[in-house]
Amino acid sequence: MVKRIVTICLLIAMAVGIYGYRIFDEIRIAINRNPNAITVWVPFSPQHEFTNSFEQLLMDWADTQDDIEIEFLAITFFDYFGKIRTAQSGGVGPDVSINDIVTLPFRAQNRHVLNLDPFIESGYIDIDNYFEADIERLSYRGSLYAVPFSIDARFLFFNKDHFRAAGLDPYNPPTTLEELQATARLLTLYENNTAGGLPLNIDTQDRSNRLYQLGFHPEWGNNHIAQFAWAQGGGIFADDATVDWYNPINYATMRWWVETSRIVPQPHINQFNGRSDKFMQGVNPFFTGAVSMIVENDPLAWEIETFFEQHPDRVFDWGVITIPYATCDETGVSFETSWSGVFTTEVAAGLSSEREAKAVRVMQFLISDTVQNHILDMFGWKPGTRSAIERVLADPDTSPQQRYILEKYEIRRHMDHNEAVPEWGFYLSGPIQNATAGRISVSEAMQLGEADLQNSINRHFGIISCANMDWFAIILVAVLLATVIVLYIGDMLLKRRKNKIAQKTDSKGGH
Repeated sequence: MVKRIVTICLLIAMAVGIYGYRIFDEIRIAINRNPNAITVWVPFSPQHEFTNSFEQLLMDWADTQDDIEIEFLAITFFDYFGKIRTAQSGGVGPDVSINDIVTLPFRAQNRHVLNLDPFIESGYIDIDNYFEADIERLSYRGSLYAVPFSIDARFLFFNKDHFRAAGLDPYNPPTTLEELQATARLLTLYENNTAGGLPLNIDTQDRSNRLYQLGFHPEWGNNHIAQFAWAQGGGIFADDATVDWYNPINYATMRWWVETSRIVPQPHINQFNGRSDKFMQGVNPFFTGAVSMIVENDPLAWEIETFFEQHPDRVFDWGVITIPYATCDETGVSFETSWSGVFTTEVAAGLSSEREAKAVRVMQFLISDTVQNHILDMFGWKPGTRSAIERVLADPDTSPQQRYILEKYEIRRHMDHNEAVPEWGFYLSGPIQNATAGRISVSEAMQLGEADLQNSINRHFGIISCANMDWFAIILVAVLLATVIVLYIGDMLLKRRKNKIAQKTDSKGGH
């Protein structure tokens, strides 16, 4: 009996140790946490100039508040979202955070973030100062759970000097997919063939004629096929339970995507990437003229001006336009759009009333004109409010390209959220890459992507959703219980066997 108790205790201690090591970061944060401070986490590099100035701005504000103390933590972007999700699941997440729009529904569903509806009613949050698309995407089941800290959009940037050199009108960039593909061919140049791009069926092993200038490639830049599908009137889902990927509009878009990607064979692309004269470390290839057209985040319009100031020898004439879009002839509806992302500002749920009130005040400061203007002063872009954007538009130094972008912010659209397949893009990316490489046809790629997506949705709705459970902990507990049960049963069987042997011995002794 004593051995069994000792064994069980050792197993429990081992399980606690293993799980405790797994959540070491959360335990460390909880131990070191200042109970009186409002914790603020941000996904910014700790060494970045903006991070330091932003922290100082926040601390200076806190100094003016008699009852608020700030504990600030900056975590590198690529590590941030995994750490904050784990911390929130462990109950030691920050009181106030800047987070990512994509995973907001999960935080709202799991009650990690505060419902902000009461603060709209009390006037703490002025939703009229935000774009409708952002407020809609930051809501979950009709309630608001976050407000934008900063927003962005994607546009097609084009090099006007390249257009002129190819005999194209620099003031009439492509407005349809067909025009974009044809222009990409004309602007794709090889060293020994400056009259235009090589034919699609070029020998992929022939590398003697090196690529000199890439006209356009769908996968270069910050782009996604869903954005082009939207712009033609297509989409990914018919509803939360039904995938509508393999339809005529999406098929035409997908075929265009694959054909345009294959204008230049991959071996030539790989060789081109190694050209030192056309690329600079950490610099967008559009800056250096390596690519004539590229879909990128709108900050590029501000970064180009800074780059030109630092490298006056590389200045060129450039323009920006929304990606090619269709118009429905029957209704006249335009599908002009831009894929947008948002950094959110959120308050943790489950705080005491006193702590919650302080956290909401910190959040209110983060979305105030003071902070928004600081973002603008530091970068000149990425404001999160209408008032901040109006300030940029009113600035006479704002370039025509920058003005064009901000005036188009109303058309922005966010990636579809589907609770059953939150990372649905991965289901499509593999088949798309196989189609681009010529391993499968466009139809096969679309069928595979749609089937995988639909099967995952069917599985989600066909069983109890366990997406948010900590499976490591559950499996650990299950193994522990199974071990205890096996030990208990084994002990019982061993005792029963001993009793039978004893009874047989006594029976023989009686004879």
